[in-house]
Amino acid sequence: MSTPVLNERFAESGGEAVEVDGLTVHPMFRAEIRDGDEVRVFFESAAADREQGLVVKVTDGELDVGGQRAQSFLLWRDESPTDVELLSRGEGELRVWNAWRSDGLIEEWSGNAGVLVEDDGETVTLHMSDGIGEPSFDDLVVNLEIARAGSE
Repeated sequence: MSTPVLNERFAESGGEAVEVDGLTVHPMFRAEIRDGDEVRVFFESAAADREQGLVVKVTDGELDVGGQRAQSFLLWRDESPTDVELLSRGEGELRVWNAWRSDGLIEEWSGNAGVLVEDDGETVTLHMSDGIGEPSFDDLVVNLEIARAGSE
């Protein structure tokens, strides 16, 4: 019997994190977000064999990136600046997950897509596996910093 791929395990868990080889793997990163919070994304590295992207979304309100407003943005590693700043215009939950291009198609949420989350209290490092092949949490690595509105 084969081991279920991550998207099947996430479906069975109701979208909650699952254990894989002693690691806690999440389907996405989630954090509370308030109006005026600033989210900075720093692209650290990406696998060279596929184009890797990062989806950043808020459940309520919008994000503002350089005057462009939307509920979600797809930031491609090879097309975006290394450092991207997003401003929250609303309150709710910030959700971040990976996407990739395969045979010209944009894919997400399939196969072995998942996220390892390291939070040191100031920076959250996301190690992401795209859905292709065995889980490999170096397909896309990003750092996130969330500056709360009104805090110094």
